[in-house]
Amino acid sequence: MEHYSITAGRIHLDYLPYSHSVFSTVLISLLSCVFIRWRFKNNRLAFLFAIGVISHVALDIIFHEKDIRLSPFSATPVWGFGIIGFPILNFILEFIYGIFCWWYYKGDKRLLIVIIVFNVLDLPVMLAHGDALIIFKNYSFLLPAFILFQILITWYFIWRYSKPQKNVLKVQGEKQKIKQLQTSIDQSH
Repeated sequence: MEHYSITAGRIHLDYLPYSHSVFSTVLISLLSCVFIRWRFKNNRLAFLFAIGVISHVALDIIFHEKDIRLSPFSATPVWGFGIIGFPILNFILEFIYGIFCWWYYKGDKRLLIVIIVFNVLDLPVMLAHGDALIIFKNYSFLLPAFILFQILITWYFIWRYSKPQKNVLKVQGEKQKIKQLQTSIDQSH
């Protein structure tokens, strides 16, 4: 069973071989790609989802302590640069990464606000240490439940605010209709 511990006032993700191994990541990535291609008939979405799954563990190798395994079936090697041990640096890098993704994918202001707010809301969790972690020590299900909730709510807001606005789609549709009308007029002359 996967588990974490709290020692020296810090959370340590001691044993995550199933959810955070390179083998599991590649397997889940391939399975999700096949499922999305089959269910939605969308190769681009399948590819992007697979890249998203793989990028999660790639980023975890950068941020986690040495707790990312090659597979659930081997104790070594384990990878992790341990940036999580430096909460301010961790926050700055995650914040910059979020802003870079927003810029790269040409997000709108609403999505930028979501990225900023969620990064700032995560700061107390990154900085938590000592007695602030006792609740997670006493109730071990709370940390995974909190992380799952955080992932789901983040996905929701990114999905909600990364969709094009209806007015933009409406204008694009009108432009396409005008272009079709112009083409048909040109062809009739």
